[in-house]
Amino acid sequence: MPSFKLEHLTKANGVEHLQAHDAMSDVYATIAMAKLVKQAQPKLFDYLYQLRNKRKVAALIDIPEMTPLVHVSGMFGALRGNTSWVAPLAWHPDNNNAVIMCDLAGDMTPLLELDADTLRQHLYTRRDDLPDGASPVPLKLVHTNKCPVLAPAKTLLKENAERLGIDRERCLANLQLLRQRPDIREKVVAIFANAAPFTPPTDVDGRLYDGFFSDADRAAMKIIQQTRPENLPALSLTFNDNRLETLLFRFRARNYPSTLDDSEQRRWLAHRQEKLSPERIQQYVLKIEQLAEINREDAEKLALLKQLFKYAEELVG
Repeated sequence: MPSFKLEHLTKANGVEHLQAHDAMSDVYATIAMAKLVKQAQPKLFDYLYQLRNKRKVAALIDIPEMTPLVHVSGMFGALRGNTSWVAPLAWHPDNNNAVIMCDLAGDMTPLLELDADTLRQHLYTRRDDLPDGASPVPLKLVHTNKCPVLAPAKTLLKENAERLGIDRERCLANLQLLRQRPDIREKVVAIFANAAPFTPPTDVDGRLYDGFFSDADRAAMKIIQQTRPENLPALSLTFNDNRLETLLFRFRARNYPSTLDDSEQRRWLAHRQEKLSPERIQQYVLKIEQLAEINREDAEKLALLKQLFKYAEELVG
């Protein structure tokens, strides 16, 4: 069965990957895999590399004609090589970088029979938790600014579709159905138009990607890195970005707690009590238990979940 896991790809291709899931090891392994693709399939590499430009991606998308495309995504599952033919139905009503795609290999029954509210509920429900006899909603978002793997439909040859278990005739029939039923397009737009709006994080730890830091702030950060820990409290720095004062405080608290004075220790304790409240810890543990049940046959994931559980024990112990 095909796998997109980095450790499996490196092993199958003879690429050194000594410490899977270690950040630096994974980076080097990913670079090595990219070099291998560049050497073995330079045209494929160059084509996919162009898709880092969202305008190149958008040029492939023809919504009025619902022109089908080949799409590779882990959401399709390993049984069909994470690949399918998809048809673009509409642009996301609130996100200009997202297009609503229909998986043409899927079951169109939900789109025909269910209303928008029920479709939305089923779309965000795990397959195993759907009502008996209910098929998954064959919709997914493709983000043009996230380097999606898309290609013209003809690039998936008939023999390769058969090898992957993708029924070409079924896909063509579903495409014809979608083109004949404009009400389906209206329905799927309503699904995403009425979805809960994205709420940006307010805590600085969740705002690291809100924007780039100025040259002056980067220079100040370099001074921080070059300062001995015991001298950090005496630093007098002025930041342009309002995130940095709190980030510096938390940097000291997490790495050099002995540098905090009494007032700062109380501030750090209050922050930890807020983040590590019994309710949040309970939710965290419950989520781990749910994931453990879902992945009970995957020893590797269970080992990672066990480490996360032990981490929580250490935090509150």
